[in-house]
Amino acid sequence: MTEEVKTVRDPLLVVTAPARVPTLGEDFAAYDTASVDACEAQLRRRGWRVKETANVRLMDHRFAGSDAARAAGLQEAFDEVDADVILCLRGGYGTARLLPKVDWERAGASYAAFVGLSDTTAVNCALYAVTGKASWQGPVARAFRLVNPARDAAFEAALMSETFHLKASVTGEAFNAGGIFWGGNLAILTSLVGTPWFPKIDGGILYVEDVAEPAWRIERMLLQLIQAGVLTRQRALIVGGMTGADKTAGEGAGRFSLSDALAWIRREVKIPVASGLRFGHLADTLTLPFGVESDVASDGSSLTVTAYGCASPASLPWREAPPADLWWH
Repeated sequence: MTEEVKTVRDPLLVVTAPARVPTLGEDFAAYDTASVDACEAQLRRRGWRVKETANVRLMDHRFAGSDAARAAGLQEAFDEVDADVILCLRGGYGTARLLPKVDWERAGASYAAFVGLSDTTAVNCALYAVTGKASWQGPVARAFRLVNPARDAAFEAALMSETFHLKASVTGEAFNAGGIFWGGNLAILTSLVGTPWFPKIDGGILYVEDVAEPAWRIERMLLQLIQAGVLTRQRALIVGGMTGADKTAGEGAGRFSLSDALAWIRREVKIPVASGLRFGHLADTLTLPFGVESDVASDGSSLTVTAYGCASPASLPWREAPPADLWWH
């Protein structure tokens, strides 16, 4: 009788690049190879096998290859049968160009947990709008070149289970709400309104973040979501990091800050608004689920979220033992 030999595969993290590449210098002319090598080295130290899609080291202007190459890279990531997690190298601009070029049904059939942020919020939205597939908003791959214990703990805790739990500080009114938990980068969300890739979610809890957008533009984008009927159909709005929003707020009587913009939105939208969640373009960003049922409550200073049916990979480096269904022969 031949003894059956069983093996378990190591967890695989696929890095793809649907948007920009990291660059060096004020003219953005050189690819920052060192930062990509550093982030992948750190991910390997955390127990991952790391695989790049074919376009990750390409450079076309500031993009990770041509539109066709980036779309092929994104499809390659979803088609990788052993992938557990898909991280995008960085955000910036360019992901929305790819949306008509991706086979979303194939992407939706992937077992991998996709993590988007910033410009790659477009992928989270398209995945859900076309297939109903849940995903995550969290750090980009390049962020891992720098060690951040809070970010890493949040990322690893989030992916551990199909049920997500969060307790975090916020400001705003008290509320209790249930519904689809979804969101991401505010500029990308507003840019997709009216397209086939914008999720049609009623009675959800929407969270938003952004970077380098002044307070008046944040207000204008939220106003667009109100006037498009998106925000008025949600049960609550959670505002994450708005990095740099007050950089040009001004002084004295003419000052217009993020708090001024959000005060006007709170009066206009007639749904609960919580702000100050540590999520977005922040070194210690939280990782949040996208497209799953949730129960959310706030007492005005603390937010609790329980979300169900989250995209939890089959294999993770930090699990004490792999699930039984990972074994094959």
